[in-house]
Amino acid sequence: MLAKHKRVSRPEFTAAYAAGKRIHTPLFTLVTVPGPVFKASVVVSKKVAKKAHDRNRLRRRVYAVL
Repeated sequence: MLAKHKRVSRPEFTAAYAAGKRIHTPLFTLVTVPGPVFKASVVVSKKVAKKAHDRNRLRRRVYAVL
């Protein structure tokens, strides 16, 4: 898990998702917004993994890479 000051809040997430630049790959979509500090959020859809524990496992792996 990321430190609290490195996580994206809900209002920031909504704004970034609406206005951010998208980079699509076969495995994931990256939404970027330029800013002075690095912040991140990971969302795993039910289309990717149906069970919550599988989605949480994927999310934790991505956070570990970040």
